[in-house]
Amino acid sequence: MLYNTYWVRYDYRRGEHDFGYQLAVENTRILFDCARRAEVGRIVHVSVANASGYSDWDYFRGKALLEKDLQESELSHAIVRPTVVFGGPENVLINNIGWLLRHLPVFGVFGRGDYRLTPVHVEDVARACVDTAKDDRNVILDAVGPETFTYREMIHLMADAMGLRRLIVPIPDPVALLAGRILGLLLRDIVITGHEIAGIRNELMYTGTDPLGTISFTEWLHSEADTLGRRYTNDLERRR
Repeated sequence: MLYNTYWVRYDYRRGEHDFGYQLAVENTRILFDCARRAEVGRIVHVSVANASGYSDWDYFRGKALLEKDLQESELSHAIVRPTVVFGGPENVLINNIGWLLRHLPVFGVFGRGDYRLTPVHVEDVARACVDTAKDDRNVILDAVGPETFTYREMIHLMADAMGLRRLIVPIPDPVALLAGRILGLLLRDIVITGHEIAGIRNELMYTGTDPLGTISFTEWLHSEADTLGRRYTNDLERRR
């Protein structure tokens, strides 16, 4: 059995720390080939919701290429497609939104913030992977949680749960990207990318499918309110 969770969040080209989507595709293909040579009985591959070979974002296009590779192979497989994942010690997006809410008096949402997303807890994703490992059918499964919010609603929920009074305002995408780059310089990290802004706005973290997960984002928020966002998670430092 091979559970494959390997991927990268963005292209990064700087000296010895070069990594990117194309390298991730190549390395994952090596993993698949090693699994075939080792006669691994089944691969559970973690992809992403709405992966598409027609996407202009290499993250989603690369995921779609690997899904196609598995589907055309003779390997027994399950493809699990999570939306935005929350929970766990290495969460980046949700934790760092919490950190920004704690440190900034004003929080900007891209445009009107009325685009939808369906967060899923990391334990629900793990459970889906384990459950599909027990099956012998080749399947593609959307891993989505039980609650759907607009992005603006989610930010309000987080601020309320943490007991913070914050002004949440709409800002143009270029302003959000510029602010992210300035923060990135200060934090020595990649805070947000243009593709990530477009992906959230285009509802790539929403599928409209029946919920697979059972852990409520709202209930989790209230249980983690005291610790959420206390420390910034530096994604670039971790990848280095």
